[in-house]
Amino acid sequence: MEDYERVDFEECDLVAPQADDELLAVHEALDKLAKEHPVQAEIVKLRYFGGRTNQEVAQILDISLSTAKNYWAFARAWLLQEIKRFNSSQEWPAKISASRSKYPG
Repeated sequence: MEDYERVDFEECDLVAPQADDELLAVHEALDKLAKEHPVQAEIVKLRYFGGRTNQEVAQILDISLSTAKNYWAFARAWLLQEIKRFNSSQEWPAKISASRSKYPG
């Protein structure tokens, strides 16, 4: 029979810190997108977090299907560029610290 040892989860790091940083980068970028391009940000929320199709998004937002597709493509490219900019910025650690104080876990 094998021996087992009880482990207190509070003493263990169960999630890699970098995953938190990546999540915060996405959150910061989506907040910025919402301020600059609110409709495109809403499309991201509906598609990515809500699991909606372009057709459903177009109906919900009362826009054409081609506009929904164009806005979705724009938003994805915009978010990718913004996240890359955050990752290469010297301000990145300061932004993470500020975000953690705004959004305590």
